[in-house]
Amino acid sequence: MSFSWKEYSQELKAVVRGWWPTTLVKRLAIRSFHRPSFDEVVNEKRSSSAAEMKRTLTGLDLLMFGVGIILGAGVFVITAQVAKNNAGPATIISYAIAGISALLSSFCYAEYAVDYPIAGGAFTFISLTYGELCGWITVANLILEYVLANAAVARSFSGYFANLIGKDSGFFAVTPNDSLNLDFWAFGLVLAATALLCYSTRESSTFNLVVTVLHLVVVAFIIIAGLCKANASNMQPFLLDGPRGVFDGAALVFFSYIGFDAVATTAEECKEPSKALPIGIVGSLVVVTTFYILASLTLTLMVPVQDIDASAGFSAAFTYVGLDWAKYIVALGALLGIVTGVLVGSLGVARLLTTVGRDHMLPSFFAYVHPTLGTPLVSTLVLGVVTAIIALFTAFGDLVNLVSICTLFVFWSVANGTLSRRYIVPGHWILPTLHQIWILISVIGFTVSYQLGAQHVGDLVEWLPMAVFLISWFIATLSMNILCRQQYTPSGFAVPLMPWLPSVSIILNTFLLGTIPAEAWIEFAIFVAVMIAFYALYSVHAATHADATRAALLPSKTVQEKPGSAGSVEMTKPTAHA
Repeated sequence: MSFSWKEYSQELKAVVRGWWPTTLVKRLAIRSFHRPSFDEVVNEKRSSSAAEMKRTLTGLDLLMFGVGIILGAGVFVITAQVAKNNAGPATIISYAIAGISALLSSFCYAEYAVDYPIAGGAFTFISLTYGELCGWITVANLILEYVLANAAVARSFSGYFANLIGKDSGFFAVTPNDSLNLDFWAFGLVLAATALLCYSTRESSTFNLVVTVLHLVVVAFIIIAGLCKANASNMQPFLLDGPRGVFDGAALVFFSYIGFDAVATTAEECKEPSKALPIGIVGSLVVVTTFYILASLTLTLMVPVQDIDASAGFSAAFTYVGLDWAKYIVALGALLGIVTGVLVGSLGVARLLTTVGRDHMLPSFFAYVHPTLGTPLVSTLVLGVVTAIIALFTAFGDLVNLVSICTLFVFWSVANGTLSRRYIVPGHWILPTLHQIWILISVIGFTVSYQLGAQHVGDLVEWLPMAVFLISWFIATLSMNILCRQQYTPSGFAVPLMPWLPSVSIILNTFLLGTIPAEAWIEFAIFVAVMIAFYALYSVHAATHADATRAALLPSKTVQEKPGSAGSVEMTKPTAHA
């Protein structure tokens, strides 16, 4: 079944008819936790795209995609802000904590992506494990994350370009009035990336490879040049605001790690998904974390904490040590990071939207793949235009925390899903489910007790609840390791050290979520409520109609299911699929 406007008009009629209260309640009860079968997702729903995406990407392509989107311009700004206001020289520990959290999540992503090599990323992973509604909330958060992050990154381009040509960062700003600041450079950059992505994924990958290599060279030069002016005495005092400053800093620098999950959305375009995906997802994080830690070490060795410029970062640092010319190299590095960040971010979110269209969570025309170009044309165009308009009008500096919540929530969901798919199957779910609930209660208790107390390291009364919940988490994970037998082992890449690695990922993600201000949580709650309402008024009815149409067109057949899919009956090692 391929997309047609006639089919879409019938879908809209089914949506309107579904608003009757009895129909609405019935469909919500049936579909909210409906989990599609693996065969349905890989074969049947993919056919709604009119054509298949071209398999052209290698492990090196994915590695460079990951590095390109993660190692963006953020390192030149966020590092200075955290060092100045939160962690001081201990910013290297903040980056290490955030990097470990992202790395643990990347293992979970890699396992899922190799098993399900299709374009949906976390949306597909969570839908197959926890059901349609959870998958929808997950993908809505991812789409919001990428659109806002891409717009915010693009807005940085004009300022750094102005610095590169020796002008003030606001040189290209267009301000018709005090409340409006237009950025036509950001607008043009997003549209240019969109055009390239519409034309070819292969050419986009080649362009990204060249720019990312140049970016790595520039960042390496900045690190080497900065270390030549290092002064070990600048590392004292090491902790600016104690452990709390380090942890709060980790939540802030986590924004710099956003994007590696975009690599998982390219699974449908990989030549060898089982090899390329782990290289791209895990490898990119290892490379980027190394560069981040070295960059933060360089900055704090160059300049005393009190003299760090939180807004100019490395540019001001090189001026401080007498290398004023190096600020142009910093501007060049930032520009290269912005270009690759926007390109890969736009690529990833378009593939998410394509998969959502296939599932009819959004209008099905988003699923369209151009037969000749082999790219998700409609999704790429729509998201590119929307992101460009947002980048033109709004800087979104105040929404960084909301983007971080969306990202950490998705990582948290994927880590929990990894535990569930390995241990929970029909007939063997009570004991592992109780252990997973035990783990979640412990990590939430640990996070809440940290936020309510632990203001002073020496106050044992405030730290005691944290210790109790941490011990509870350890015992829960150990008990799960001993008492719960794994019901499924992936045929390809598998997360090591089960259940410890996903469990550590859960506690780190939960802890970082707890450090984000309450205002961002209110925005997040409103957004999720709106997305649930959209699901109830549109998605559930469109998906029901699509499933009925698909069932009428396809012959009945029996398929062997994978764990996490509806109707799983045989937990054998799956055969290879691509």
